[in-house]
Amino acid sequence: MAGAAIMSGHGVPHHPMEFIAFTEPVQEVELPKSLPSKIAASYREAEYAVSKNKPISAGAALRNTVRLLVEANKITETNFKEAIKKLPFANEYIDALVNMKIIGDDTLHFEEYEIAEIRTATEILQLALADYYSKMQRLADLHKAVSAKGSKKAKN
Repeated sequence: MAGAAIMSGHGVPHHPMEFIAFTEPVQEVELPKSLPSKIAASYREAEYAVSKNKPISAGAALRNTVRLLVEANKITETNFKEAIKKLPFANEYIDALVNMKIIGDDTLHFEEYEIAEIRTATEILQLALADYYSKMQRLADLHKAVSAKGSKKAKN
């Protein structure tokens, strides 16, 4: 419109032009409802970056998600790799979380990872989150059910 106004000799229009930006939606995997919102948001950032073929952003978001897991579990170990090893996840996930930290470190220093490799890491992270947080929710639900019955055995 501005181009048409200038071409016709009317000068620049008095109102700024507006543009509508559109980004394709990303298919999001299901995350546990009990997952803390900061961790979920960071995971979604990694998921989005993978879908848009942005390996540096995806690697950074993966690393950030792992850092948030450490913080959420109140682990005070100053060595990040050692802190990850103290997370209450199954051993196979601990090794994967350490590797995600390494991917994040490397991508921030422009060491290349293929988006397929980062996609695999994102998928494994989703499995780890689902496994741990779903299990914790089920355990809490069981405890609540037994406590609600008021059984004398539940109090001992």
